[in-house]
Amino acid sequence: MDLQRSRWILGVILASIALVGAQAGADEPNFTEEQKIDFLQHAKVIASQPEKKGKSNASHLTLSDGKLTHDASFQPIDEKKTQGPGAGGEDLLGRTDEDRRCSGGNQRLPGKTAAGLEGEVATSMSKLRSMGEAIAEFVPDGASVALGLQMEQMIPFAAGHEIIRQRKRALTLIGSISDILFDQMIAAGCVERVIAAWVGNVMMGSAYNFRRAVEQGGLRVVNMSNFAIALALQAGAMGVPFLPTWTALGSDVAKDNGFFAEISSPFGDMQSGESDTRPGGRGHPPLREAVRLHAVQALAPDVAIVHLQRADREGNAHCWGNFGVMIEAVRAARRVIVVAEEIVDANVIASDPNRTVIPGFLVNAVVECRFGAHPSPVQGYYKRDDACFRQYHEQTKAKPDTDAWLQRWVYGVSDRRDYRHQLGGCRVDDLGVKKHAYAAQTDFGY
Repeated sequence: MDLQRSRWILGVILASIALVGAQAGADEPNFTEEQKIDFLQHAKVIASQPEKKGKSNASHLTLSDGKLTHDASFQPIDEKKTQGPGAGGEDLLGRTDEDRRCSGGNQRLPGKTAAGLEGEVATSMSKLRSMGEAIAEFVPDGASVALGLQMEQMIPFAAGHEIIRQRKRALTLIGSISDILFDQMIAAGCVERVIAAWVGNVMMGSAYNFRRAVEQGGLRVVNMSNFAIALALQAGAMGVPFLPTWTALGSDVAKDNGFFAEISSPFGDMQSGESDTRPGGRGHPPLREAVRLHAVQALAPDVAIVHLQRADREGNAHCWGNFGVMIEAVRAARRVIVVAEEIVDANVIASDPNRTVIPGFLVNAVVECRFGAHPSPVQGYYKRDDACFRQYHEQTKAKPDTDAWLQRWVYGVSDRRDYRHQLGGCRVDDLGVKKHAYAAQTDFGY
């Protein structure tokens, strides 16, 4: 059953009942607890039925003597034999939701009559998952996965390690400066193609597993610049096929690269501040040579995985520090997994709306994972573990050494709690924030 659809139908039910109450002269109907439960149960039953063309399921409701009933001709549908809303259903605006994105996820129930039920429905709609559940559900074999999007900060290592443990295969990895997470996933045999600006160990240099995979011909690489990755994701977020740019003109980055195409500007050289139609006015042919540009093809990942400081159960998330291309990727991706150091009450997120850089309606799953970005830093929680990057560089120069490293740090631990135990409490504590730098208090009042 689609809980999002259930919430909408419940809203229709309550609005209808409120109208009945108003016609009876009441300002606001008073519901007993028994009636509230009854409403919820009927909404869930109706949400499991297919819509009849031109007719809403909510129209099959009858309110009589305080009891809510629906047309008995509706029989429960076996969900295993039908495609659910996630396989191409429509939302309230008639928009298809083929990508299982929870469109309209923040719609409120109409009227004050919904207040008593809001908490019950919100609890049932939580997107909170374990890491294993989120990866299993939203990262299939063959998917294109954007991660490591915030440059050297907040790299979702815990998510990457779970992908390795679940032995996902034929993935396309998308990132700007990916650091060693890409190298680990390549070593584990998860990756078929990489679309990135750079792959390596930022602190130490070469990524040995990436290099071996390329040299042995088992890994396809699409070479991009950091700015080209940003433009491609931004185009995907905007829903346009490409964005124009000067970048990579005259370089080999665009050579034999399907993400670049040379085009001519239809407006001439706009940097001069003059129109290409001068002096004869609008509509006349340009009086200068065509201006060469690159069109960078849009990039829409199947899933984006981001790590940040905190989120609520619906996926509304706060982040501070280096965003990199995180926001562009989240808006471009078909599915989004948010991994947070801590899950907080919705009121905490709502208290600082300008820091809510990811809205919940874009998010499919939320995972609470303390220390989930280690060894990369998370501002306000822990610093970069330089020793880990040095050790990884020394311990992965040969394939047998890499296999031993993966066995100890990935396959040999079941989850991030085991991983922290493997690191040791003293090391974890040593990486914690020692000198806090708080932002100034903000007043959103009028």
